[in-house]
Amino acid sequence: MGVPLGVDRAMEKMQKGECCMLYLKPKYGFGKDGRAQHKIGPNSDLMYEVTLNDFEKAKESWELDLKEKLDLSARAKQKGTQYFKVYYIKTIEGR
Repeated sequence: MGVPLGVDRAMEKMQKGECCMLYLKPKYGFGKDGRAQHKIGPNSDLMYEVTLNDFEKAKESWELDLKEKLDLSARAKQKGTQYFKVYYIKTIEGR
């Protein structure tokens, strides 16, 4: 995944045209893996300036054809897996 969990969660709460500064701890950033291709080391705190310029409203479930439903479910599964991993790692580290 290219977008850190913390950025993804923050953007879900933003309004069109809104700008914010995000300060992310590793568990909401790239965690223990970091991102070598972007020169972000393991367990790095991150700072982002994010502006939501525009967005497209998602279709309602009854407006989707079969392929769109399958694509949407695959993305939802991937996102859920990412959230679970962050929670699981947090739980393990807290032992």
